[in-house]
Amino acid sequence: MRLVFKIPFTTPKLVCEGQLVLKSARKILRYKRDILPPATVAKLQMRIDALQAALPRKGSKTDLAAIAAARKALETDFGKVPGAISTPLQENTEVLVVAIILALGLRAHVIQPFKIPTGSMQPTLNGIIAHNSAGAQPPLPVKLFQLLWLGRSYYDLTARQDEMVTGLDEKNKFLFFTSTTIETTSGSYTLPAPRDVVLRQMGITPGKTYRKGDHIARGYVETGDQVFVDKISYHFIPPRRGEVFVFKTNAIAGIRVEQGMGAQHYIKRLAGLPGDEIRIEPPVLYLNGKPAEDWRFRRVIASKNGYRGYSNGGYDQNNIFRPSAYMPNGTAIIRLPPHGYYALGDNSYHSYDSRGWGPVPERNLVGRGFFVWWPFNSHWGVIDGRRPPDL
Repeated sequence: MRLVFKIPFTTPKLVCEGQLVLKSARKILRYKRDILPPATVAKLQMRIDALQAALPRKGSKTDLAAIAAARKALETDFGKVPGAISTPLQENTEVLVVAIILALGLRAHVIQPFKIPTGSMQPTLNGIIAHNSAGAQPPLPVKLFQLLWLGRSYYDLTARQDEMVTGLDEKNKFLFFTSTTIETTSGSYTLPAPRDVVLRQMGITPGKTYRKGDHIARGYVETGDQVFVDKISYHFIPPRRGEVFVFKTNAIAGIRVEQGMGAQHYIKRLAGLPGDEIRIEPPVLYLNGKPAEDWRFRRVIASKNGYRGYSNGGYDQNNIFRPSAYMPNGTAIIRLPPHGYYALGDNSYHSYDSRGWGPVPERNLVGRGFFVWWPFNSHWGVIDGRRPPDL
C-alpha cells in the first residue's frame, strides 16, 4: 500500500477557503432547516453539493475557476437567509455564552470553588490570618507579587489624633472581598479582614484608645485557602469518615443564617457516620467506644505541629471558653441518627461544629473538599495528601 501525504502549505488558498465556507454552510443549514421553506432548503443543499463537487478529490485536478463560481453562488444564496451571516461580535458572544453555560453547569453539578474564611480547620486549611508586625514593609513590587502568589495584603494604620474605637462594621464586596471599617471618635479606618480577625488576631476592640501617632494596626493579612469541592462523587461513593467535606447550613437548628444571605456553606472534617457513637475526652476523640484510628484524627489528638487536640467546647468572640451544647464534658455521648453525619473542625478550640448544633442531615451534603488551588503556599495541592511519618 502506498501512503499519500498532503502538505498543508501546498494546498491552494482558494481550496482551503472553499472548505471552510462549505463547513459553515452545512452548519447554518442544520440550524435553520426546520424554519426555512422546503424549496429554500433544497436550493441551499444544491449549492452545498455544487461546492463539494467543485472541490478537488484524491486523484482529481483542481479547477479554481469552478470552485470560485460555486462558492460565489453558495454565498449569494446563503446571504439571503436571515441570521445566516454572523458578525465577529455575534460569534464571540456565542462562544462566551456557551463558555459561561458550561462553567455554571460544572460549578452546579461537578466541581465548585470555595473560600475558607475562618480558622476552624487550621492548621490543615487556613482561614484568613492576620500577622501583626512592627517591622518595615516590603517595596510595592514585592507586595504585588505576594498578593498574587500568597494572597497577602499589607495594612498600616496610624491614629490621626487621640481617639477611641466605637465600633467595627464588616462589609462584603462582590461576595468575595471582606473588609472591616473601624469607627472611632475622630473618623474611620478600613482593614482588609473580617470583623472576627480584627477582634481576635489584631486585638482591636470597641472601647480601646489610641494616642496620636500610635499604630492601630500594622502587618499583613493572608487570604483563606481556596478549595475545589467535588460535588459529583457523593452520587456514587458514600461519604467516608475522616475526609474533609462541605455542607449547607439551612434547616440545621442552632446555626443562625444571616438575614438575606440564604443557605451558607461550612467546611469541616467528617468525624461520624450514621449509627456512630461520638465522645470527646480531651484531647482524644472516641468513635464507637475506641480512640479514633484514622491518621487524620490522630494528627489532631497528638497535639503537635499546630494541632491542639479535641475539646468539649471553644472560645467565643470575647475569648471566653464555653462548653459545647451537645458535648459539654467527657462523658457526653452522641449517637448519630440514620442519615445524620458528625462534623468537627481540626481547630477544635475555635470551631463551631456538631458539638454545638448536632448532626448534619444527609440532604445538606454538598461534596468532598479535595484540592487547594490558591494561594500557592504549603497547603497547595491535594488536601490531606501527605501523611506525617510519625503517625
